[in-house]
Amino acid sequence: LIGSAAAATRAPPPPDMGTGVFVHAGSFRSPERAERLRSRLAALGEARVVPARSGEAGTWRVRIGPLATPEVAERVMDQAVAIAQADARTAID
Repeated sequence: LIGSAAAATRAPPPPDMGTGVFVHAGSFRSPERAERLRSRLAALGEARVVPARSGEAGTWRVRIGPLATPEVAERVMDQAVAIAQADARTAID
């Protein structure tokens, strides 16, 4: 019951991002800084700036994806770090 209550209160993913495997390239308080990183990473795939979903009001995330597999995400993450020196990680939604 506790697990189902937590699932019921969790916000769904933004509708334009879908679900799947993503590279989380960074989080920013400034949407302009997030947009600058997004533009640097756009060649790696569908990079987007999205608002944070949980407890981080006023925070903007830069994500790339959805990507086909976790292995593809790992390669994209390595490229994101090389291009932008971002503190990137993979995320599965």
